[in-house]
Amino acid sequence: MLLLHVTINKSMSVKDKGLLWFSALVVFRYWRAIVTRLFYTQYRAATVPEDKLKFTPSDCTVIVPTVGPANNPMFALMVEGILRNKPDRLIFAANNEKAKELIERKVEEVKSAMRGGKRGDEDCSEDRYEDIWDAVIPITNWTGKTVIEAKYIEESNKRKQTEHAIKMVETDITFMVDDTAIWHPRFLQATLPAFNDPKVGLVGTRKRVQYKRPSHTEEEHKEKSRLRFWLSWYRSGFWNTVGAQYLDRHSYEIRASNAGDGAVFAISGRTLAILTDIVKDSKFREKFVDEYVLTWVFKWLSYFKSWHISPAGWLLKFFEGKGLTEKGIGPLLADDDNFITRWVIDRGWNIKVQSSLEATMMTRLGSVKIFKYVDQCERWSRTTFRQNPIALFSDRTIWWKWPIGVWTVYFPWMYNFAVFWDGLAIFNFWRSGLYQNSSNGNARLVCLILAIWATKLIKTWRWFREHPLDFLLFFVIPAYPLFGYYHSWLKLYTAISCWKNDWSGRDVKKAEKDAGAILREKYKDIIISGSKKQTDGSG
Repeated sequence: MLLLHVTINKSMSVKDKGLLWFSALVVFRYWRAIVTRLFYTQYRAATVPEDKLKFTPSDCTVIVPTVGPANNPMFALMVEGILRNKPDRLIFAANNEKAKELIERKVEEVKSAMRGGKRGDEDCSEDRYEDIWDAVIPITNWTGKTVIEAKYIEESNKRKQTEHAIKMVETDITFMVDDTAIWHPRFLQATLPAFNDPKVGLVGTRKRVQYKRPSHTEEEHKEKSRLRFWLSWYRSGFWNTVGAQYLDRHSYEIRASNAGDGAVFAISGRTLAILTDIVKDSKFREKFVDEYVLTWVFKWLSYFKSWHISPAGWLLKFFEGKGLTEKGIGPLLADDDNFITRWVIDRGWNIKVQSSLEATMMTRLGSVKIFKYVDQCERWSRTTFRQNPIALFSDRTIWWKWPIGVWTVYFPWMYNFAVFWDGLAIFNFWRSGLYQNSSNGNARLVCLILAIWATKLIKTWRWFREHPLDFLLFFVIPAYPLFGYYHSWLKLYTAISCWKNDWSGRDVKKAEKDAGAILREKYKDIIISGSKKQTDGSG
């Protein structure tokens, strides 16, 4: 805001207004990149000798809200990763009885394999730990004593499933984990040192995406021509890279902001650790399953309507058709991790991010099925436009608790539209003396575009360093930067449709259907024999 004020005043007197606005846009666009890079290098993870830990794995309960293992190729590895860490208890919160039965069956398979010193899922050779982690801790006749339970409610609602499981937690620390999150074998030992600080109530970890590409040996690709296979390979690789960059940028951001003044935009629900006393609070559980947003929209539109301002009445009727009530839009299905983050800081707790190799959870993002990933992007973006204004203007705790984070995290995430700011910078350079009065203006313009292009590597260089072929295929060939500009338009769309309260990116109905089909196959003989009995009158 100060930069805008100075630039407008200066524009009254300078001749080269294009150069002035170009300079201001460059400062506005990249000051944050410099500040966050500085904080990123200053970050230090909490470390404590193992014998000095305030909490150990035996003080931890892990909650996994899930729709079951059907259509989830990472489920077995998720179970294996958690069991390797030996928490006291593992609770699966399923969405129906069918999913519960499938979970129990899959867990027994994983435990049996681990007891024999084998992988949790021998059928998925491409997903084994050898291919996921740099350093592998072998399974040597696993003898973990983790108590495993599967519970269910008859509703596909992550928040309600989680709240149902919270009631059964008896340990000091609660972990909430997605059913696609694969833990490092030393994950708990690397995460728990953060709780040695008595002011820390919530801990986040490092997120990475598994590198995955199609193979000719896979059934769906065996019959494809060479050209069709490579097109499929490129498309799948692109979405895998885009998904990986999304989480890499998030991990970069929370590491940098947490090192600055302790700020985070949100601790990801893919894996978070929280003091059980916080989630056991009846007020927390009540609000967690009954959160409403955009309440102010109803209040203001109702106020203007009472003054007979006709557009207000039309807008109120429109939003009421979209689910707006006197309480707002809700109860929310998504945004659970943002809600937890805000709840924790509003009650005086600090948040610590553990960003290290061992405090890493791996997942899979990106798919040949484009719309699944794009739907996930929409859900994440809507969360930003719903939750950041609440943190800034309703809760307001972050203004005094995280004064740097307000300006480097919360505001920028709402106005950071790359296609808009980069376009303005190039336009003002084109109308400045640096271009207009130069004999090599076009060369300078090309250099500027290449420099803007190179800045896209600040947060994503790690993936491209590890996978240099991806750098050539998706960055030099500018597929990834162009998707970033497409995401700006997607973000604009989600900003004006932030009332949508669906869990996009996960087809729950299909998972439920698959679970039923698997169980019918499992009990096929019983069903057939039962039908025969009814037919001959003996049943």
